[in-house]
Amino acid sequence: MKKNKYMISRKIKIIIFVNIIIAFFTFTGWQLSAANAQDAFEPDNSPTEANLIILNELIESNEHTLHNATDEDWFVYHWTVDPNYDPNPDDDIPGGLFDENHDIRILDSADESIANSRDDIIWEVFDRNGNKLESSASGNRFRPADVPPPLGPLGSDLYFIKLTRDPAIPFVSEITYFLKLQGTGIPKVRGFITDADSNQGLANVTVTTNLPNPIPIQSISNGLYMLHVRESIIILTYELDGYVTQTVTVDTVVDDHHRIDIVMSPVDPVVDPVDPVVDPVEDFVTRFYRLILDREPDSLAQGWVDDLLSGKNTGCDIARGFVFSPEFINRNTSDEAYVDILYQAFFDRAADTAGKNGWLDVLQSGSPHEDVLDGFLFSQEFANLAAGFGITACAAGGTGGKSLEDFVTRFYRLILDREPDSLAQVWVDDLLSGKNTGCDIARGFVFSPEFINRNTSNEAYVEILYRAFFNREADPAGKNGWLNVLQSGSPREDVLDGFLFSQEFANLAASFGIIACAAPAS
Repeated sequence: MKKNKYMISRKIKIIIFVNIIIAFFTFTGWQLSAANAQDAFEPDNSPTEANLIILNELIESNEHTLHNATDEDWFVYHWTVDPNYDPNPDDDIPGGLFDENHDIRILDSADESIANSRDDIIWEVFDRNGNKLESSASGNRFRPADVPPPLGPLGSDLYFIKLTRDPAIPFVSEITYFLKLQGTGIPKVRGFITDADSNQGLANVTVTTNLPNPIPIQSISNGLYMLHVRESIIILTYELDGYVTQTVTVDTVVDDHHRIDIVMSPVDPVVDPVDPVVDPVEDFVTRFYRLILDREPDSLAQGWVDDLLSGKNTGCDIARGFVFSPEFINRNTSDEAYVDILYQAFFDRAADTAGKNGWLDVLQSGSPHEDVLDGFLFSQEFANLAAGFGITACAAGGTGGKSLEDFVTRFYRLILDREPDSLAQVWVDDLLSGKNTGCDIARGFVFSPEFINRNTSNEAYVEILYRAFFNREADPAGKNGWLNVLQSGSPREDVLDGFLFSQEFANLAASFGIIACAAPAS
C-alpha cells in the first residue's frame, strides 16, 4: 500500500516536471516566433518600404507592431505650405495653413476616447535625403515650419517618421500601437506613378497644379506621391524627362480624398529612317482604321495619306473625318465606348479612371460629342502622338468653324444676358493680338459693373458659370459643392478661378482656337 502511494506521488511529480518543461519551451518558442513575425503592414523596416500615413486619420488599419528590441517601423507623409490659402486673413501671418505644429501621437487604442499615449516608443523625423530633422527627445510635436528651406516654409516634400522601442526600457514582449499624425488637414491627392512598360514605380516625377504659384513635388523611389491642395477644381500635371507628360482634372470640392494612380509611357522612339515620311503617315492613318472603325484600311486610305503628305489636311482633319463618318456614327457606340475609343486613338493609351469619369460627366450633362472630341484633339498628348508620326496635329488657330466673335458673343449672352455692343470688337481684337487670354476676357465680364449690379444670388451665379465656362447645365453634386464653398465665406473670385483653371474650360477655349489662361508665373 505504501509502495503504491509512493509510485503515485512519483508519477505526479514527473507529470508536473514535464508540464513545466513544456510550458517553458512553449513560452520561449512563442517569444521567438513573435519576434520574427510580420504584422499586416510588414515589411516596413526602411524608408523605401514606409507605410503611408495621412494627416488626422486614426483608424483600425493604423495598427502596427514593434516585434522585438531592434525592430523599427517607417512611415511617410506629405507636408507643404500652400500660398493660395490663408485661414486667418486678418492676422499678420501670411498663409498659415501648415504653420502650426504636427502632433505625433502614439496610442494604445484606435478609440481616442479611451486611448492612452505610449511612452515606451520613440520617434524621429527625416527628410527624403536621410537628414534627421526632429525626434521625440524634444517632446511630442514636430514643427515643419522650423525646417530650413527648401523643405521648410518655402518648400514642399515628403517626410519620413521612424518608430523604435525606447532602449532604456527592457524588452519584455512585442508592442502593438496606433499612430496618428495630428495637424491641419485639407483635401489630399495621393497615388503611385509607374512605368507603362516595366510596371515599376517612377521616382522624381514632378507633379504640379494649375493653381497660382504652384509648389511642385516629386515622387519617391517606389513612385509614391502625395500633395495637399486647397478646395478647387484643379489640373494636375505629371512630368519626367523621357516620358509623355500627363494631365488629370480633379475636383477637391466634392471629395477631399483622391487616389490617382498614373501610368506614364516613354516618349516614342525615333521612327525608322528608311522612309521617314511615307511609312509613319501610313501608320498614322492605319491606326484610325483599326481603332475607330475596327477594321483594316481600304482603297481610300491612300487618299488620307496623300492629304497629310501634301499639307491639305492635318491630323485633326483626318480624325474628324473618321469619327464623324457615317460608318462610325452608324455603330451607335455608348458614351463609355466612345470615350475609350478616343483615348486609344488620340492618346495611344487606355483611359485613366479619373479622366474617363470626367469626360462621361461632360457627355451626360448634355454636351455634344464634338466638344469632347475637340478636348482630345487640342490636347498636348495628341500633339505629341501626331509629332511622333511626323505630322501636325491641328492647324494653328484651328477652331472647327467657330470664331473669336462667337466666343465673345457667348459671354455677352450668358453673363450679361444681352446682345453684344460696339465694345465687342475690342474684346475680339485683344484675343487676336494675344493681349488677353480667355480667362482675362471672362474676368472682364464677371467683374464688370454691369454684371455686379445685377446682384445675382449664389445659386444664379454658379449656374451662369456652368453655362458660360463649361457649356452645360450644372450637375447637382458640383453645384452643391460650389454653393457650400460660397456659403462658407469664400469670395466669388475663388469660385470663378475654379471654373477658369478647369479642363472643361480649357477644352472649350481650345475649340475656339484660343488659350484659356496664361501659364502661372514661376
